[in-house]
Amino acid sequence: LQCIEARLAEATLWRKGASERREVMDQARLLADRTVLLKRTSLEVQLMLDHATSSQANLVYGGGDTELHHPTALMVLPYRLAPNKRGKLTPMTKADVELAEQVGLHVLHIRKYLAFYRALAAASDQGAAFVAKMILWCSKLEEDPDNEDVILEMLEAMSLDGSTYYSNACRDMMLLAVQDGPDKLLMDPLCYAKREFNRKVEQVCQICHGKKVYLYLVDEVTGLPLVYHKKKEANAALDGNVDP
Repeated sequence: LQCIEARLAEATLWRKGASERREVMDQARLLADRTVLLKRTSLEVQLMLDHATSSQANLVYGGGDTELHHPTALMVLPYRLAPNKRGKLTPMTKADVELAEQVGLHVLHIRKYLAFYRALAAASDQGAAFVAKMILWCSKLEEDPDNEDVILEMLEAMSLDGSTYYSNACRDMMLLAVQDGPDKLLMDPLCYAKREFNRKVEQVCQICHGKKVYLYLVDEVTGLPLVYHKKKEANAALDGNVDP
């Protein structure tokens, strides 16, 4: 009797395993049927992917074997958005418009700094040669912090123009390296650029501090927050109204 019970238990386990294996195979077959292999994407799609929020976040906070796996297509704003008569999303009050201008200015600086960061990351991929130049530029700036030729030389090496914004971003980053010592550049050429980026993000967070904030999902194709406004009673729930 014990032998029969054991065989029945084995048969039950086998059937369960077989059922699970069939389910996995069915899922794999379904996925294969719905998968289209592309040799390469179009330029438009590739640019969209390169500038998606997930790509930007991985650029700064990822790197190497580190890859972010949490949502990045969202935004937190200290004001509520609603469609105007033309269907464009705008703040609801005059005070919110002024607040939006402040936030927008900081976000614009962050976007510009990301362009600087991408150029620095690409130049750093050249290896030890570029890092050695960075240390040399640090030593020159230590002697003369106002040496504009050093900044322009570095921007040229990064394939960036000498505009005021890039010059200031480059100078601020390099003066941090001068202050702390350039040794950290040997370990991570982007360490001071990351610090500056985080400081700019903190400036935006300071605007939101102590205020009621709203969480919005962002459409990565259009770059716009998603607001459901067909029913007034659904607005508050879907706007993602959360406490600070």
